[in-house]
Amino acid sequence: ANKRIAHYENITPKVEKNKVKVIELYSILGKKEKAEELENTARKEFPRGEMMKEKYISEITNVEDIHKKVYLYDRLQKEYKASELGDKNSYLLTQIANTYVEEGNWDLFLEYSSKIKDPVALASLYNSVAWDQAENDENLAEVKKISAKSLSLLENEKESLNNKPSYTTTKEYRTKISSSYQMYADTYAFILNKLGENQEAIKYAKIAVGEGFNTDINERFVQFLIDDENFKAAQQSSSKFIEENQANEKIKEYFKVSYQENNPSTSAVNLETELRKLESKGETKAFEDLKKEKMNTPAPNFTLKSLDIESLSLSDLKGKTVILDFWANWCAPCKASFPGMKEVVEQYQNNDQVVILFINTFENEPIEERITKSKEFLNSKEYPFRVLLDTPIKDSRDFKVAQLYDIKGIPTKVIIDPKGNIAFKKVGYNSNNEQMIKEIQMMVELSQQ
Repeated sequence: ANKRIAHYENITPKVEKNKVKVIELYSILGKKEKAEELENTARKEFPRGEMMKEKYISEITNVEDIHKKVYLYDRLQKEYKASELGDKNSYLLTQIANTYVEEGNWDLFLEYSSKIKDPVALASLYNSVAWDQAENDENLAEVKKISAKSLSLLENEKESLNNKPSYTTTKEYRTKISSSYQMYADTYAFILNKLGENQEAIKYAKIAVGEGFNTDINERFVQFLIDDENFKAAQQSSSKFIEENQANEKIKEYFKVSYQENNPSTSAVNLETELRKLESKGETKAFEDLKKEKMNTPAPNFTLKSLDIESLSLSDLKGKTVILDFWANWCAPCKASFPGMKEVVEQYQNNDQVVILFINTFENEPIEERITKSKEFLNSKEYPFRVLLDTPIKDSRDFKVAQLYDIKGIPTKVIIDPKGNIAFKKVGYNSNNEQMIKEIQMMVELSQQ
């Protein structure tokens, strides 16, 4: 990085793009003061350049008052053409439109959202607003229209590909649009159901389900079938989700309701037996799927300090199954998984053969701030977690243990077997705590075989 900085600084004549590269390199090296000093200089040298444009955009983003936000946006429009702003224009218009929704000004929301030229960005805005409004049972007739528009925008873009970025292939772009379409179809179905249009709601909910990977969407689909009193289809769908290990507790309740309606003379014992058969199939499938994912890679050793500044080495835990949960205070999915992880910790608290460690990583604040923030959060939720603090690598944005374990995103859970080998590595969180808990139990069991 330092060699590249010297290279760019020696190039003449001085142009802004080279200064931007130098600033980026100083930022990567963690030299924030130097980067900020160069930013201020660049804005004076190039008053209509990229750095000044980013300053304007930052001001608009950070101001809360909607009138000032609009004033600053109008100023930006006078200084730069829409083509010079690119994706940032859609981003700023989305911010303004969202603020008007929060203030309850529907007309101005529609006015500013209509200025967004990127159909994918506009569809995303329409979908998020439609979902939030529908969750609160507000403006259902209006949000039905914009939710339908979000689907229409994606359909047209998938055919025309007019806004395909140069960095992605046609196949990748269409796949991304299809994935968004499924999600937005779930929103539209949700709104239709609230409006009592159950047949149409079921039609779009079926599209949203796709291969059934999202249990919340699966749950809504079965709920809509029950609302429509289509108990036969509700039983078939809920049975399939349970067998495929794609169900949550609510879907299991819907199975009981639909099964009882279809078999009114069945006993409670028989009903539970039928449910247990399906659950057993789901557990068997999940277990067999996990077997195929099992790894046998030596786990790199590390030594980290806890929130109480006590050191712990992975090598000290050889002979035990170790669960590493990589997380950060800013990571919403990490925190969403913690109620389930609390249950996991409680389940194994009396098992001295299983150790669960939460590795706080990807946090750039000073260590004292990380400790304070983590303790406050964990104490507020009464999470009995054993937290270790990953070490930042000097002159880098990387962290020692995250790099050793090739952690690209969080949350990521790593299961280490008693011999000191990585048995499993699971990335992400699918919002189903019940499924996550069972999966961890199975991974622990398989790691001990």
